[in-house]
Amino acid sequence: MTDLPWNYPIKRDQYAYFRAVGATDPNKITEILGIEPDRAYSLGEAYQTPRGHTLKRRQSLWRYNSTLESEEPLEAHVRAIIRKMYPKRIELLKLQEEFSCQVVCVSLGGNFEFVTTLDMQRQMTALGLTFWFDAYPDFNPHEEITELRSQVQDAISDAENYS
Repeated sequence: MTDLPWNYPIKRDQYAYFRAVGATDPNKITEILGIEPDRAYSLGEAYQTPRGHTLKRRQSLWRYNSTLESEEPLEAHVRAIIRKMYPKRIELLKLQEEFSCQVVCVSLGGNFEFVTTLDMQRQMTALGLTFWFDAYPDFNPHEEITELRSQVQDAISDAENYS
């Protein structure tokens, strides 16, 4: 928690994770990299929305978190992911034939800054990875976004049932 001069407290949570998305079974990534994901799901897999609707995943996902606390700077999270993935760079490049691979940098709680060194840029390029930045204001909108998606899906279902 940081207190600004006018006593407006801002809690900034920042983290990063590696993700691979595509249409192929995410277990293939686990086999190739020899790393267990923190989260994975398959294309077409059913899941429940917060409003109780059953939907199907539109893509497969394999995710590995940086393992650092959210108070650490984004640079530290990215370095942790690079350290984990760099020894597997040949395997990682092979994965990119079937999966889109990124390092996702998330900032909750206002503005953030992220500066890469040339060395970090070289390593990301050697791994064939891109950055995906996901920044949010001073609240976590994931619940609101999930709720809105559910409402849109309800409206689509209602329209399909009505026709």
